[in-house]
Amino acid sequence: MALRNLGVLAVVCGLAIPVMGQVAPPPTEAPPKTPEYTPPEAPAPAPAPATPAVKPDRKVGVDPNKEKSAEMVVDQRRQGKLELPEGFNSTLLVVRDENGKLVRYDRPLAWIAYERNPMITPERRQELAPAMRRRVIMYEIAMVNNLDLIMKVDQGEFDSLDYRDRRTIAWAERVKRQLRPGGMLSEWLYSQGYVTAEEAAGCQELANKYAQAALVEARDAAGDDRIEQTLAFTRYFYKSQVDESLYVYRQLIQRTAGRIQECVDKAELPADIYAGIQPQIEAVKAAKTDDEKRATMTALLEAIPDWVVQHRLIDQAITLEYPDRSTKVGEHTVIPVMAYQVETAHRKEKAAKGEQVQYQKEPPRPAR
Repeated sequence: MALRNLGVLAVVCGLAIPVMGQVAPPPTEAPPKTPEYTPPEAPAPAPAPATPAVKPDRKVGVDPNKEKSAEMVVDQRRQGKLELPEGFNSTLLVVRDENGKLVRYDRPLAWIAYERNPMITPERRQELAPAMRRRVIMYEIAMVNNLDLIMKVDQGEFDSLDYRDRRTIAWAERVKRQLRPGGMLSEWLYSQGYVTAEEAAGCQELANKYAQAALVEARDAAGDDRIEQTLAFTRYFYKSQVDESLYVYRQLIQRTAGRIQECVDKAELPADIYAGIQPQIEAVKAAKTDDEKRATMTALLEAIPDWVVQHRLIDQAITLEYPDRSTKVGEHTVIPVMAYQVETAHRKEKAAKGEQVQYQKEPPRPAR
């Protein structure tokens, strides 16, 4: 890939969102003119009702009377409808160490951009904390529903992607969509009414500038070989698209490890499976560091021969942390639909009919 395409690819990495066309309704004809007449004497007007108190809603810190465009922020920016404030430091996140290497963040890039966007004050972020918490729960639920996919990503599946293998790239696209239930953070915050278009654009600008710097570094590490450069771009792109999902997943299984016996007890594992994973459970209990917890939890999940049981085990960590399974912000709640619960119901129906039900290592998915 030529270097002149670097900027375009970097923008794609930060703003990989389909463009949705907006269809305007036809103009409405003017109504016919009403004949003039002399109205009868009006009665004395009734006293005006008291102005109702404004009910708090999801537009925390955003003027509810300001019209919000139906267009995504990325589209507004492309069309030149949005401008960042004069003096906005787009390279705020591009920090290098003493060797000139780009500093890598230990949390999702979108979160860092949101937290360091100077247009969003600390007070606003405090107000928006329930919304961010709701997003985390939404992602945790998605990680449970797609446990087989996120485990593959966690074990480095995207590190070996080859853009020349069309089937592999098609698979990576499906995985990316499955693991991003809310899409890009800045667009989600804007679509929900939590931030303004300008604030969301600021988050995107910060993330994009960092992504561009990271791509340049990946290109340099790949050397002069065009194929190696494109491979590096491809892998960075897909990993960057699921970095929020991967972070949430790792936090979730580390939390599961810390409460493994509670999760095992609440999951009510089948006796044969429970007996077969005792060594792995003990290894999880003995884990001390985050890396050890992740490694032992991965080994435990791989030892479980049925995806329904895997999902049910990890799902207990969500229930223990969030008993009501939702965070309420205005009129919005997270309503989880768990794949393993649907499959459990189907299996019970089969068993009631006398049909044999067998364990399945992974849920049914399209062939790779």
